[in-house]
Amino acid sequence: MNRHFLTGTLFGLACGAGLGLLLAPKSGKDARRWIGGRVDNTRAYVNRNKRALERSAGRWIGQGKEEVAEVISAGRRAVQNLAG
Repeated sequence: MNRHFLTGTLFGLACGAGLGLLLAPKSGKDARRWIGGRVDNTRAYVNRNKRALERSAGRWIGQGKEEVAEVISAGRRAVQNLAG
C-alpha cells in the first residue's frame, strides 16, 4: 500500500463523513448512530491493516532518516570546503 493510496483513502473517508452529515436528512439520534457505525468500521479497517500501516510508516521514517543524514553530510562537506 503506497502513501498516496493511504492519504487518498483517509481524505475520502473524511470528506464522505462530512458530506454525509451535511446532506443526510437524519435525526440527531440517527446521525449519532450512523457516525458510531462509521467510527467502528474505520477502527476495524485500521485493526485489519495495522501491520501494513506500521510497515509503511516504518519505511517513511527510514527514508526520512536517510534523507536527513544525507543533508547533514552535504552541509558538513560544504562547511569543510569553505573552511578549506
